Amino acid sequence: MWTSLPVLSFDGYDQLFPYTHSGIIRFIDHVLENRDQDTHVSCFKFLAVYPFPPNFVRRLINYPIDHNVEELDIDLQFHRYKPFKLSTFSSDTLKKLKLRVPLDYDESLRTDSEWVLPALKLSLIHISEPTRRSYI
Repeated sequence: MWTSLPVLSFDGYDQLFPYTHSGIIRFIDHVLENRDQDTHVSCFKFLAVYPFPPNFVRRLINYPIDHNVEELDIDLQFHRYKPFKLSTFSSDTLKKLKLRVPLDYDESLRTDSEWVLPALKLSLIHISEPTRRSYI
């Protein structure tokens, strides 16, 4: 039954797996790998309480986009990640977007930058200031 749920919310997981983000990664990977791949994702939420490997974070962002997400809420503001391109979040089905992530300013400000969101009705974007520090 859980494999076809349209809402995936990965915030508050730190209460289930305190102080062990490897357990969180295994749990989330298990959910995404065993979920019915034909079922769309209506709502996807992720709050990075711990620093996660960049490839894991990219998988987390790509999964809902690839499964026709309608509402996306990604919060990476507590850790330093390499800036994302706005085009990463392009989607034909996305209606509500909440981002708290570092964005690539150069790519975001280019007029030829492709960010396609034809169904978008509401967005809240908090762009964190990139620093010269190293990224995760």
